[in-house]
Amino acid sequence: MGDQFLSGALDTAGDHLFPVVAATGIALLAFGALDCAWRCWRQTHPRRRSPSRRDWARIRAAETRVAANR
Repeated sequence: MGDQFLSGALDTAGDHLFPVVAATGIALLAFGALDCAWRCWRQTHPRRRSPSRRDWARIRAAETRVAANR
């Protein structure tokens, strides 16, 4: 009985639809894994933003204080 199941499973490999369905399933799994990995990486590596005018003012003030203390 096990041989019949195995031969039936191997017979479906000759079908033209089987490789398409298998490749689509593998592609969807790969896409899901890449999406999950990308989201995890993005959470641990947030985007850097350029400093605002207020941030630049704080930076200049801190540099001025450091230079004045020398």
